[in-house]
This record gives sequence, structure tokens and C-alpha cells, in this order.
Amino acid sequence: MGGAYAAALLVATGACGRIGFTLLELPPADSGADERHDASPADATAVPADAQTIDATAADVADAIGVTEAADAEAPDADAEAGTPDAGPGSGEAGCAQSPIVNYCAALPLLPAPPNIDGVLDCGPQLLPVVPVGWSGPGVVPAGNSASVAAAWRPDGLYVYVSVTCPQLIVAGAGEYAWEGNGVELYVDSNGLFPSSPLYDDAGTEQLVTEAPDSGASTSTTGEVWRNAAYVGPWTSTKFELYGTPTGYVLEAFIVASDLNLTTWSLASGGMVGFNVAVNVTFASPTTTGNDGHRLGQFFMYIAPPPDGPPFDDVRSFCTPVLGP
Repeated sequence: MGGAYAAALLVATGACGRIGFTLLELPPADSGADERHDASPADATAVPADAQTIDATAADVADAIGVTEAADAEAPDADAEAGTPDAGPGSGEAGCAQSPIVNYCAALPLLPAPPNIDGVLDCGPQLLPVVPVGWSGPGVVPAGNSASVAAAWRPDGLYVYVSVTCPQLIVAGAGEYAWEGNGVELYVDSNGLFPSSPLYDDAGTEQLVTEAPDSGASTSTTGEVWRNAAYVGPWTSTKFELYGTPTGYVLEAFIVASDLNLTTWSLASGGMVGFNVAVNVTFASPTTTGNDGHRLGQFFMYIAPPPDGPPFDDVRSFCTPVLGP
């Protein structure tokens, strides 16, 4: 990839985390973990305190990497992408035409065929490294935590593939939310328009929180639906799964109308969607304050500049990519 997409992996200690485009100035080490979900499962409507954001703009992201200048972007080596089960049909091997799009905040490619949820990146979108932003934990993102993302659209939904590398897998315990352990969060809006901004639309905008496979487990289909930082219920879709790998895990998902509390959802070239990704990082000892389980913090793919908040409670931190060919 070009320099703006070079993975900036940071130094500290801990397990898997969340993702973004540029690293901000981080809080002091005694600031504690992000308290956006300071609620127990029994208190599902609590709205957490504001999380830290970064001094970056959507224009900075768009300028950083051109959408169509694939010739200037070094194609990722999928065999070297930690967390990817194998090279896969989306890795640029013979017979697969890769999209030139290299900025998923600006544009998404069309997925050539219906997705196959099997832990291997489908043909079409490139797997691009994410540079963490909005880290909510103390210090910096722990060393060894990284992620890459690929995304594309179909006429009936959004395809997302996230590969996560982490030194240690710790999942949420009994009675805890999925975000209290390792996992990926997806933020999706049906059309990239937000009439209730900064709040989510009542239908069409959701935060989908997934739980990584436990150490020794091969897969996980545990997920939750959140809206405006409040728990809605389990994510019951059969079109997503997380797969354990020797260095972490991958999430492969296809989001359709029912996942967004819609009866129908039709996508077409030239339209838009809202989209973002976060990764939850854990550490071995539970936090000493708040109700964060083993979660150390999270990082994002993108966060709008202040006063906008992180995407779990502010839609202005959703990317709004155009649906390309």
C-alpha cells in the first residue's frame, strides 16, 4: 500500500484491539479504559461517557489515498496478512480481478459474486491495513495488535472481511457483553444519510458487535446489535462468522436488510452507505474500575474530528463511501 495505508503498529503490552487511519495523541496511562459501555447486561439502556476522538478530517483521509490510483498503491501480500487463513481468491491470484479501490472511507467496489462465508476473502476487494485511530485505552495500542479490512457491496447487502492479529485471545465471560473481550465491531448505515445526526436512524443504522473465537475454538457466531450505545439484542444472522487463526482471527460477514431493522435494502452503483470498523483489545487482568471485563481499549478505522464522537454514539464518525463499479 501507499504510505498513508502503511500499518503503524504501536508499542505496549496487551491483547487484541480496535482500528483506524491515523494515531492521535493518547491519554495518560492512568486514564483507564474507554467507558462507552459502562453498563451491565441487565442495564441495557445506559449510554456511556464520551470517548476520545482524533484530530483528523474526512478530507485528510480522502487526500491520503486516491480511490482509483491503484498503480501507485502496492498490492497487499495476502499470504503475509496475519490472520488470513490462506491466500484466498481475493489475494490477487490468477483468475481474480482485484478492485483498484484502496480507500474504503471514500468508495466500495462491487463484489463480483454472492459472498461465500468461509473465512477466506472473496474475490474482488483488496485487504488493506488499517492504521489505528481513536485508541481509548491507556498509553498506546499494545504491540502485536493489528488489523486489515476489505469491504464491497452487492445489490442486497454489504460484504466485510476483517483480519485481526493479536498476541492473546480473551473472550467475554458469562454475563458479559461481547465487547468486553476480543472481537470486531461493524458500524453500518443503509444509505449514508443521517437525518437524526448525531443519533442513529431508528431503522437503517446499527452497531454490530462480534466476539472472537475462544482460544482453542475454531469459530464463533456470537454477535450483538447495539444502537446509540444501548444494547438492542443478539445478532442472529447466519451470514457472519469468526474464524480462529494461528495469529488471531478473521471476521467475514454479509450485512443484509434484516440486520439493519429494515424489510428491504437495495444498493446500486453511485449510491452510498455508512460504514466503519472497530477492534476490541484485551489484556489478561480485568480492569480495576468500571465494567469493562478484560477489554483494554478499542481503535477505529476512522473518527471525525471533535466535537464529533466515536461511531458507537455519533454517526458523524461513519465513513460514507460511494458504491463504485
